[in-house]
Formats: sequence, C-alpha cells, structure tokens
Amino acid sequence: MKKKILPFILILSIALTFCSCGNQNEYTPSKGLEYSLSDDATYYIVTGIGSCDASVIVIPEEHDGLPVRAIGISAFKNEDITHLILSKNIDSIAYDAVDGCSKLAFNEYSGAYYLGTAENKFFALAGISDEASDEFKIHSDTKLVVECALWEANIKSLSIPESVANIGNAAFYSCSALESVDIANGVSRIESEVFGNCKKLSSVTLPESVTRIEEQTFAYCAALEEITLTDKIEYIGEYAFSNCESLKDINFIGTTEQWNNIEKDPLWDGYTANYTIHCKDGDIKK
Repeated sequence: MKKKILPFILILSIALTFCSCGNQNEYTPSKGLEYSLSDDATYYIVTGIGSCDASVIVIPEEHDGLPVRAIGISAFKNEDITHLILSKNIDSIAYDAVDGCSKLAFNEYSGAYYLGTAENKFFALAGISDEASDEFKIHSDTKLVVECALWEANIKSLSIPESVANIGNAAFYSCSALESVDIANGVSRIESEVFGNCKKLSSVTLPESVTRIEEQTFAYCAALEEITLTDKIEYIGEYAFSNCESLKDINFIGTTEQWNNIEKDPLWDGYTANYTIHCKDGDIKK
C-alpha cells in the first residue's frame, strides 16, 4: 500500500467560525493565483496563492479559457486566509491543500466540516469531529469528498447521498469501526484507497453510476466477504481487493462475457482470498 499521508483536517482542532456563502454576485474571482495545466491539457489546477494577498480566496470557474477543476497539493498550506470559496467546477481537492491555515473558517453540519461555493455551503466534505454520529450521513447537497477527509474517523456506518459525484483518494481510509456503507446511485468517481484498511467492512454494493474501481480501493478490508458490482463497471485497478482475506463472493450483475470484457489491471486480484464471481449465466472461480 502507499505511504500513509496525514489529512489536512488536523487543523480543525482550532475554534471554527462559520460563513454564510450568500449570493454568487458578492464574490469576485481572486487574481494572481498560481495554476498548472492538467496532464491531458483539458483543465487547470490551483497550485498556490501566487501574488494574491486577499484573506478571502475565491476560486474562478475558468482560467485561460479552460475550467479550473482541482486544488493541488499544499496549494494554500500555511497561508493566512480566512475563507476559501470554491467554484462549482472543482472536483478534486488535495489532502493538505489548506493544511496550517489556522484562521480558515469551515461550515459545520452534524459534526462534520465543509467548504462551500457561493451558492452551496456544503459543497465539499472536508473533515469530521468527535461529535459526529456513529451513523454518519454526508449532507444531501455535497458534491465532493476531499482526499483523506475522514481518515481514521470513528464511525460505524456511512451514508453517501446521490448528490456526491466524486470521492477523493483515501477519503475513508482506516475507518476501523466502519461496518456498512450505503452508496447512492449518482457517485461516479471513487479514487484509490477510498475504503482501504476498513477492517470491519463486510459487504459493499456499488451502484450503476460507479464505472471504475481504482487501485487499492478496498485493500486490507479484512472482513470483506462480498461485493456487488453492476454491468456498468468498465475498469478494476491494481490490487483493488488485496489482502481481503475473507473475500468469498463477487456478485456481478451481468454475464460472464461482460465480466471478461471489463478492463482489469493484471494485478487487480493480487493477494485476495479464493473468491467466486457469480454472473447471471454462471460462476467464475479464482
């Protein structure tokens, strides 16, 4: 597995203040921010504060004619900012993007902390407090879960609403008490290691909206006995179920031909137990 990384939500031990995001027209996109172009040259990533000296940072929807879709590693780390207003185009926020921003205000709901857009205070789930319920439900307006947002969170069940489109890398990593997950149809992107090392998680059903299982998504889920996948799955990544020593059943809602046509990393089932794939027209054994 990858080297452990610390979530930026450690900064949330400070006293928080809360902002009301108000009307979109009240915010002018910040000038002077630093950007880098994505590898496929289709969008920009905010990589630093650059020459911007404002305490309220407003992420623009576009830069040089392309959408701004991500906030990168250490983008605002240790900066003296008080508010970070996202744009609706943001679909990825690095785990330490605001690490050390001691004055940064978050929006709180049911024991969890969110970053918002001008119109949606709960756009991005960023962290959780000890006051959150064991039966944790993400806000119904949330679109994005930040990388490592609930790293080692002490929750027993997790409900992900249909509003959530993207779940960042290792978002729920090492939630050692997590027993059940309800993922609504609508979630389309689950990054690597999202449920890694959730040792009590025994059964998972992925909705039709999920088409990819990235590398190590369920690695080290020692109690995972079965997972249900739809015929919409297009890709399964490296070591997706590694060290799932209890895995017995992969329930595939499709035919054996459809299963064989799924793109799979050669090591997708490395270090798994001797599972059986149950298809509509027959079984496939490891």
